[in-house]
Amino acid sequence: APYESVLITVGRLVHLKGFHVLLEAFSQLTVPNLRLVIVGDGEERQNLEELTSKLGITQKVLFLGLRHDIPALLSAADMFVLPSFSEGLSRSILEAMAAGLPCVVTDVGGNSELVIEGGTGILVKPNDAPALANALTVMLTDPTLHKKMGTRSQQRAKEDFDLSLMLENYVACYRQALNLLS
Repeated sequence: APYESVLITVGRLVHLKGFHVLLEAFSQLTVPNLRLVIVGDGEERQNLEELTSKLGITQKVLFLGLRHDIPALLSAADMFVLPSFSEGLSRSILEAMAAGLPCVVTDVGGNSELVIEGGTGILVKPNDAPALANALTVMLTDPTLHKKMGTRSQQRAKEDFDLSLMLENYVACYRQALNLLS
């Protein structure tokens, strides 16, 4: 079989994550041999599976449900996509960057603090399937850009956002906040 480009996204399957917009955008792509892997579960899963069928892309989309081998899945993919309508500081994006993936994400919440437009990925407006499709096409059809952004992504994740350190800080903050509440 010809080489496949694998796009991966990770998150709870809820409306706010915008996965329906991603499916819409994915169905508009004309680049051959693409596959979209959706990792996560949630109340929207059935709707998303029905939409996949309605868009005629069932053969190209994999719903993996909840997984505990996300780093391995990320390293097997070529690009990370996150179409959220709102986001804090996304751990999914950080993990994707650490895996050396270029990222196409919506310009919401902390996403623009993580993904540098034109440097480690592409930022798009939320809820805009044509814009998302366009950004994915740019990334998929320019291997040099793709590779450069993936490398920069990984460097940035290592240098600026050591995940274990950050998570420890988050946990400490949450514990403190919970103690104040109780």
